[in-house]
Amino acid sequence: MFAQKNVDVVYLKDGAVKRGQILKESDQTQSSKVKIITRYGNVFIYAAEEIDSIRKEGQFRLRQLHQVQDTGYFGLIQVGAMLSNESGWIGRYPFIRTMHGHQFNENMALGLGVELSAPNNNAISPVYAYGRYTFNGSARSGYCSASAGYSISLERTSRYSSIERNGGLMFGTAIGRRIYIRKKLAFDYSVGYRFYKLMNRVKSGDDNFISGKYIYRLNRVSLNLGLYFN
Repeated sequence: MFAQKNVDVVYLKDGAVKRGQILKESDQTQSSKVKIITRYGNVFIYAAEEIDSIRKEGQFRLRQLHQVQDTGYFGLIQVGAMLSNESGWIGRYPFIRTMHGHQFNENMALGLGVELSAPNNNAISPVYAYGRYTFNGSARSGYCSASAGYSISLERTSRYSSIERNGGLMFGTAIGRRIYIRKKLAFDYSVGYRFYKLMNRVKSGDDNFISGKYIYRLNRVSLNLGLYFN
């Protein structure tokens, strides 16, 4: 977008007023909708029956903003650390994640993700389904996300070792914000929760008989920084 001499002003029947630039407007007699983006990048959509009038007013300078792609491919790469507080000791576990999928509209997106991490100092690679809800379609958008899948253990088990490391279920949620820095590139930051259920099996004897199982339920706070592209 660029500087304009006039600004679109939408007057609502409830008394509210929105100033910015109209992105989409069609015949209001057919219960159409009007989409307007404000100088701060927030996007609002109103049905025709909510609108009292639309005018051009004054001199107003819109900030240069990137319109968010409503549909299509998206990708997200994140790095960060997972924190834990166990027995009075604060653990810090680095990770890298990547998620790719499809944006169905300005709010909903679904995809698949993979992670490389060591939440209990044992390397794992969770593979999971990923869903995200974006609160608005602006260039500075808040969102919440959820993921669920299975962690694959990357620890090699020696034939002479008495410990067999296995993966298990994982689940995660997050809330964050995305800020566009270029047309199709955004800075992403979030904080979330991550749960991992991992299992170790204890072998004994020459026949590797399983003599015991240890199940670990790990709760982690995840601090995430990333790049989003579409």
